Amino acid sequence: MQLERIGVVRSPYLTKFGVPRQPGLVTALTSRIILEPEHRETLAGLGLVVSTPVCVLWGFSHNVKENDRWSKTVRPPILGGTQRMGVFATRSSFRPNNLALSVMRVTSVTDDSLELSGGDMVDGTPVYSIFPCACDLPDVQGANSGWADDAGWPMLHDVIIPEQLVKYIPAAKREGIRQVLMQDPRPAYTRYGQEEREFWTALDRNIIWFTISEHVMYVTRIFEMDQVQIDKLKETGNIPL
Repeated sequence: MQLERIGVVRSPYLTKFGVPRQPGLVTALTSRIILEPEHRETLAGLGLVVSTPVCVLWGFSHNVKENDRWSKTVRPPILGGTQRMGVFATRSSFRPNNLALSVMRVTSVTDDSLELSGGDMVDGTPVYSIFPCACDLPDVQGANSGWADDAGWPMLHDVIIPEQLVKYIPAAKREGIRQVLMQDPRPAYTRYGQEEREFWTALDRNIIWFTISEHVMYVTRIFEMDQVQIDKLKETGNIPL
């Protein structure tokens, strides 16, 4: 079966590191799905309104060069990378088919795009379909995440951004970026024994450097990128400095 791309995601997540581990966790930042010209007339037919929950079918575009790198079992970061679980019982992006499904909420509709909250896609992600939801799946009565609920996801206790650095973050995006940082965007294998090490993550137009000590993040530097630097970061995955 061949899939036709109907649109592309524009989001504040410029690399796969720092993207929320699942949809709905970061509600104060929005993503936008820009539909291809031949599909823009479909927006009128969907009848979508603000607050409508939608299911979005999309592709793990950052895995394209590694499609053969999947196994029947994986080591989830939430378990410290030491225990194996079946791949279909996890949110691993390495799986037989390069597809994902996210439930998000519509915040605005234009002639060519949908703005949504709760996204978990990297900027530039291809979108293959959009479905209005009859219910908000995360709120289904009795729903649980099995072993993931038992394990629990470690959250930071606080994020401290010095006043002289806050000015680099637009006021409308400060709460959303704080929500992302509270989830600890470090790669899972670096979260033990390296609390004084400086890390970075890219969000929106900023590169944010930070350290973590006793479950508290201390933002140390913020650098605002221009479009050329953003494009270089997305192409190489490296800091464009």
